Amino acid sequence: MFTVGFKINAVNEEKVSGVWNRVVLSPVTKTQMYLGHLSYSTLIGMFQLTIIFFIFHYLFSYNLGPNISIIVVTSILFIVTVVAMSLLFTGLFRTPKQYVMILTSIVSILPLLSGVYMPPGTITNDVLLFIAQFIPLQHAMDAMLGAAIYQHSWTDIYLPLSKFLLMSVIFFGVGINLVERRST
Repeated sequence: MFTVGFKINAVNEEKVSGVWNRVVLSPVTKTQMYLGHLSYSTLIGMFQLTIIFFIFHYLFSYNLGPNISIIVVTSILFIVTVVAMSLLFTGLFRTPKQYVMILTSIVSILPLLSGVYMPPGTITNDVLLFIAQFIPLQHAMDAMLGAAIYQHSWTDIYLPLSKFLLMSVIFFGVGINLVERRST
């Protein structure tokens, strides 16, 4: 989450330095600029997860089970959602320094709030369970645990995957709107 978030911070850096306004005057459209930043960040995140999967498989001899396709799709959707969430944070903060300060604070507490650091079922506080529903990490763990440990099929994990898609659309929409509104 840190790597992807820091890559998206390039949008803030370009806006503050004035590069963004100069590129807007070129034949490149804003859509192409956003797609370039977002696809680059997504590819970096997927590359990082691919390395992690290879390390687990070949170095630690960890068997992810027969549902590796579900785990890969879940990972890709998780990365896209993290990119969208990072773009939302980019829209909320004006300078790259503010963004880095808030991102490092928020990302470090997300696993605690979503319950990833605890065994499943140990968090019983209704407020924390409600907050966890808005954190992509919670849904990634639900889908991956279901696929790797409980051998869930596609129909069993469609709900966490659809929540990823919904969060991505909302985060991208609000994030791009905030970035554009702030620049005018």
